[in-house]
Amino acid sequence: MSLWVSLPRRALKAVGLGCYNRHLITIVTHFREIIRQSAVEQLQLPKCLQPMKYQVQYRAPSPPPPGVTRTPEEIEAELKKVEAQYEKLALVCIDLPQDVMWTEPPVICQWQEARCLWTSNYVNDYKFNEDKLTVQFRTGVLWPIGIAALRYGNMPYQGWDVRPDPNSKGVIISVTGVCVTVTWVCIGNTVKLKWIANATTPALKEHFDKPYSVKRIIQVSCYS
Repeated sequence: MSLWVSLPRRALKAVGLGCYNRHLITIVTHFREIIRQSAVEQLQLPKCLQPMKYQVQYRAPSPPPPGVTRTPEEIEAELKKVEAQYEKLALVCIDLPQDVMWTEPPVICQWQEARCLWTSNYVNDYKFNEDKLTVQFRTGVLWPIGIAALRYGNMPYQGWDVRPDPNSKGVIISVTGVCVTVTWVCIGNTVKLKWIANATTPALKEHFDKPYSVKRIIQVSCYS
C-alpha cells in the first residue's frame, strides 16, 4: 500500500525559493554513411530534444517476519538486488540559500500532478549537512522538487522583555523562542530589526536598523 502525504498548511510552509525541475532528455543522433566519397546523412525528425520517461520503483528492505531465518546466500542475494535497484535512483544535491534561517532540517517533497499534492514518498536516503547547508537525497521520479520548513519551528516562545532604549526615545522589545532571540526597536510608528541571536545564517541582516511599519516588518520576517 502506498501512502501519499499532503503537506499540512498549519504545520509546514513552502519556502519561497521557487521550484526545482529536473528533466531527462534524449539527444537525437544523426547517422552518416560514406558512399563512394559522398556523405549521406540521415536525420531523425522532429529535429529537437525529446523527453525520456524516467520512473524507478524502490522500496527499502524490510526486516524478515518473526521466526523466519534465512541463509547467508539468501541474505546476500537480497542485498545485491536491493543495491541494484538503489543505484538506479537519481542522486540530487541542493545547496540551500543563505537568506533563509534554517532552524530545523528542511522537508524535501515532490509535486504529484495527477493527485495535485506534495509528497515525499519517492525521497530516499535523505541527508542534511547543517555546516555546509546542503541536502542530498535519491529519488525515482523527476517531478518538481520543493523545499518546506516548519511553520512554527521557533515556537513556543520562552519569554519576552520590554525596556527603554537608552539611545533613543523608543523601546526595545526582545522575544525569545526555541531557537533564536529577536530584538526590535520601536520608535513612534516605525519598527527596526536590531539583532537576531543564535541565527544559523546571515538571513535578514540587510534589514537591520532600517525603519519599517509593523505590517512591513511582519512581511519581511515571514519570508525568512
